[in-house]
Amino acid sequence: MDWSEAECKRKQLEISDVNKRKVLGSIFYKIRFPLIEKEYFAQNLLESNLLSSDEKVAVMSFYLKVSKNSTCIFSINSRGIIKRKYNTKVIRYNDMAYVWGYPNKYKYGINFMVSKNVYLHGIVLYGDGKGSEYSVDLKISDDSGSVVASIKTKYTANAPVYMSDVLLQTPVLIDRNKNYNVEALISGPTSYQGTNGMSSVIVNGITITFSEDKQSNNGTHTNRGQIPGLLLSHYPYI
Repeated sequence: MDWSEAECKRKQLEISDVNKRKVLGSIFYKIRFPLIEKEYFAQNLLESNLLSSDEKVAVMSFYLKVSKNSTCIFSINSRGIIKRKYNTKVIRYNDMAYVWGYPNKYKYGINFMVSKNVYLHGIVLYGDGKGSEYSVDLKISDDSGSVVASIKTKYTANAPVYMSDVLLQTPVLIDRNKNYNVEALISGPTSYQGTNGMSSVIVNGITITFSEDKQSNNGTHTNRGQIPGLLLSHYPYI
């Protein structure tokens, strides 16, 4: 719709539903109207002239399951999520030590920035190496404070690695040269911790720079603490 408005301006046409549909041409039928949230459709499209009466009925029939006809004039194929695997594991500590406790469900945080656009698949967390279960409430925020990804899950970490990969449900795009924050609310038995940390790590041609989360005062920072690593993937076209 944004593109169609710009195209109307370029062609010096009045910005109207009729003209927006006209400049879209056959692309209009690639819009997945039946998959738009019902509330949005009712509030923004039902009273508009973008769709004909018959088209509105077709979409409403899909919502109400009146028709199971798979040959809908509009696409009803969900946008697929590419199942990528991370290909870059970034570990920011050179060593680790025992012991680290989790009293009162402390939040552990660290900031990071990358030199190239990447996908963040998750983070790495410590365990006790004995298969004990931990719970984590994980949030990833951008430099405006908006949460771009989150998950609540459980994990275990066995010897000799003492670390566990904690994956997001869907990888999130991380823009280069932009600051992001990882916040992990962890609960569980005593675990290992990272020591001799690095503020900058270069892996697969990507520079990852870490900085302290000033909202976190629980001992995790660039030199020691929790959140030892990030799970990333990089592809040239992003």
